Amino acid sequence: MNFIITRGQVCRLSLALLLVFCSTLAQARGKTDTVVLNNGNALTGEIKRLENGMVQYSTDAMGTVSIEWDKVSSVDANYFFRIRTVDGRRFFGAISPAEEPGRVLVIHSQATENYALEDIVAIVPIESTLGNRLDTVLSFGYSDFKASDSTTTTAGFGVSYDDAFSHNSLIGRWIVNDNDDETNKSHRVDAVRHRWREEQPRNFFRSGANWESNDELAIEYRVGLNFGYGRYFIDSNQSKFAATVGLQGLTEEDKDGSTTESLEGMFVFEFNSWNFNTPEMDLTSSLRLFPGITESGRYRADADLKLAWEIIEDLDFNITAFGNFDSETSDRGDDYDYGITTGIEWEL
Repeated sequence: MNFIITRGQVCRLSLALLLVFCSTLAQARGKTDTVVLNNGNALTGEIKRLENGMVQYSTDAMGTVSIEWDKVSSVDANYFFRIRTVDGRRFFGAISPAEEPGRVLVIHSQATENYALEDIVAIVPIESTLGNRLDTVLSFGYSDFKASDSTTTTAGFGVSYDDAFSHNSLIGRWIVNDNDDETNKSHRVDAVRHRWREEQPRNFFRSGANWESNDELAIEYRVGLNFGYGRYFIDSNQSKFAATVGLQGLTEEDKDGSTTESLEGMFVFEFNSWNFNTPEMDLTSSLRLFPGITESGRYRADADLKLAWEIIEDLDFNITAFGNFDSETSDRGDDYDYGITTGIEWEL
C-alpha cells in the first residue's frame, strides 16, 4: 500500500508540530534568561515583557523589577518570543548575545539577524494561556465640590491583546456628574483592531466598533462601525505616533427619539510618549475627526488625553481629559462636551 503525502499535509503537520513545540516551551518556562547591564552586572530571571522602553524582569531574589532598556548591554533568552523592531518588522524567535556590546542576535525561522538593542522596541513571550496574554488596566476617580454641591464619579477599563500580526484593544469609560439640579452621564466603549501588513510592517488596517451615550449632547445612543488604513510614523522606545484615514457608519438616536443613519469620513491621530525620570510618566492621546458624507456640512470630533504617574509598582495617579464636538445636535443638547478628572489606575 502506497501513502502519498501532499505539500498541504506537510505544511499542516509542520504547523501542528510547531504549535506543540511552542506550547511545551510555554509550559516549561523558567527563570533562565540572562540580562547584562551596562555596569557589568548580570541578572538571571524571566523576561516578562519589553514595551515602551522598559523591560519587566522577574527574579527569584527581587521579584519583578523594571529595567530601563537603554541600561541593558546584552540579553540571552532561548525562550520563544514575539519581537518587534524600530522599522516595524515582527519576528517569532529567540534572542542571543552578539559579540559586540549593545547588540543581540534575533534567531527566527528565516535567518539570524544582528540588531542593536535600541532598535528593538518590543519583546513579548508566547504565553500558553489567553489570560497571560491579556493586559488589563482599571481606573477610578471621585471628586466632591462643596461650593457647587456637585460630585463627579469616573470609572474606566482597558484590555489589550496581541497576536502575531495584530493589536486588539477594548477601552471603556463612565462619567457621572451629579448636582442639585440634574445628573449628566457620559459613557463610551471602543473596540479597535490594528492588523499589520507583512510586506509593509509600519502600515496597518484598522477596524473598530464603538458605542456611546451622552446627556450633554442629548445622545441616547450612538453606535459606529469603522474601517481604515493607517501607518506608524514613529515607533520607538520613547514614543509612538500613528495616523489613520477611513470611513465610519453610524446609527444614533437623540433624546427626542429621532433615529439617524449616516456615513462619515474618519481621520484618527494617536500619540503616546513616556518618561523614566522620577516620577515615571506616561502620556496617551488621540484625536478623531469625522466629516459628514451623507450628512453634508456636519462635523464631529473626539479627543482623549491621559497623563499617568507611577505611585508604586502597577499603581498610577492619572489626569484624564476628553472633549466631544458635534456641529448638529438636537435642540435639547449642546454642540460640545468636555471634562477633566483625576484618579488612580491599577494594572492587573
